[in-house]
Amino acid sequence: LCTDIWMVPDPMFYLWTFYWDTSGTAHALCHADAKTAARTLLTFLRSGIQPDGSTWIQFNPVKRYPNDRPQLMNIPMALWDTYQVTRDESVIAEAYPILERHQRWIDRVWNKRPDGPIADLDWNIDYGCALHHERHLWVDMTVFQVSQYEYLARMASLLGQDAAIVSEWEDKASQLRKAINMFMWNEEDGTYYCLKASNLEQAKVSCPIEFYALTTGVAHPDQANRLVQRLMDPGKYAPGGRGSFFCPSVAYHDPSFQIVSKGE
Repeated sequence: LCTDIWMVPDPMFYLWTFYWDTSGTAHALCHADAKTAARTLLTFLRSGIQPDGSTWIQFNPVKRYPNDRPQLMNIPMALWDTYQVTRDESVIAEAYPILERHQRWIDRVWNKRPDGPIADLDWNIDYGCALHHERHLWVDMTVFQVSQYEYLARMASLLGQDAAIVSEWEDKASQLRKAINMFMWNEEDGTYYCLKASNLEQAKVSCPIEFYALTTGVAHPDQANRLVQRLMDPGKYAPGGRGSFFCPSVAYHDPSFQIVSKGE
């Protein structure tokens, strides 16, 4: 199943190439060896994304793990990182049609609210908080969807695709960014919250996924400043208040926060 070199994010527990974890690792590897990082991402795309655009999120050379749930959409971001170093357009030329096929599938099949007002992409990662008691629209999944649209626009432009295609991706990114800031942003608390899938009400559980809005450019400068203030607040995420460690999986001030001692 692996046509070229492949990357595992953790040789102890994750002996697979992953949708999210491998590309997350490639972000770091591209600073040392961008060509190798790009090859590992192409390995995933060739076998991970199916002809209809659906995905196997993890596999190794001989076995696929039966899970078709998309994870955080950072593959285009990681690929673009490698391109910034190598300027190898052939990587983008091979990857773009696969990524476009995958995104069309996400828009057509996976998004449970294709007509809006905001994309409903389900959840991504367990965060040790109360959000999994019912289905939510997750901040991390949604902001990374904006990023994926934007990188698809960059790739399409680089490859000389029709201007209408480039504009389509840019418009999708702009519309979703506006929806995130309309529905997920809480001005009083200065952060983004996940939404209850049943009624799109904010679920005021504070966990670090709110900060992904910084890495994907969803937060405008004033919002970014508010998020950084939360990150550095010892009553929320910084050490010195209820705990001595930084950025717990649920904020110190959240009612669901607890420190579990060894043996419990």
